Amino acid sequence: MAESPGYPGVIAARFDDDEVPTDLGMDNASKSLNVNMRVWNTSTLAWERMVTPIEDNYWKDIRFDFTTGDLDYKGCSVTHKAAEGAGDLWYIWKYTWAAGLPTRIEGPLVGNWTGRAALDWA
Repeated sequence: MAESPGYPGVIAARFDDDEVPTDLGMDNASKSLNVNMRVWNTSTLAWERMVTPIEDNYWKDIRFDFTTGDLDYKGCSVTHKAAEGAGDLWYIWKYTWAAGLPTRIEGPLVGNWTGRAALDWA
């Protein structure tokens, strides 16, 4: 491993088993180790830093269902102002509660927001 040129404090590493570039860096303020995985972009033919959906502003529409007072369902869509009844546009999680505390989170299942209760939760 060697320090990456142009990125002070960042070490570039390749693991022998997959040859995937990985950046390792120390956050001096928190003294935590940051690990940035790289993925191969087939469009640009280059290794690029992998980002999570949140980092990439992936979800464009998020809805919540509190029919029992607690959160019962959470739905996320990559489509801005997604139609509630549009099929396969929603990633839906189901929450189960006991005495005001969450006891189970299921999902995500893919479907439409209006049909969330009829998804295959069993």
